[in-house]
Amino acid sequence: MEKNKTNINKPVIKQPEKLLSYIDFLINIKEADYIIDADGHRFNYTQKFRDFIQQLHDSNMVENYDHLIQSITEHRGDDEARCEAFSGWMRDLNRTLSRPCDLREADIYFLRKAFLTLVRMEKIFPGSWGIDVETGTWLKLLKQFKRLYDAGEINTET
Repeated sequence: MEKNKTNINKPVIKQPEKLLSYIDFLINIKEADYIIDADGHRFNYTQKFRDFIQQLHDSNMVENYDHLIQSITEHRGDDEARCEAFSGWMRDLNRTLSRPCDLREADIYFLRKAFLTLVRMEKIFPGSWGIDVETGTWLKLLKQFKRLYDAGEINTET
């Protein structure tokens, strides 16, 4: 598939080059580059790191929460089933992130759900963005996005 070739089933990613520019930032990142301070259970992130999170949103790389829930629950309606489905998604996410061969197979749908999950985790577990910097999670996902982009598998805004 050529870059910018329209595929109505795939999301359109805006400003992919701008998003990809954060790879260098994440490769060379030090704690002072992403966190200003931590006050109890509240973490203050640098403007550059907050800009990265905003760029994920602006690029359309963060899946809609309702779409995520729909995609993982598949006809399961009650709260218990949704909770179990989300737990299953978290296991799949962590397994994929810890297995390079599996991560190389991740598609744009997986990446968008993964970015949504990481972005939302900060509200539930303050400091999780920093943990994901330290473990290289943000970088792994961006590198996979680059592989897909370079292979022409990403629909981009023209």
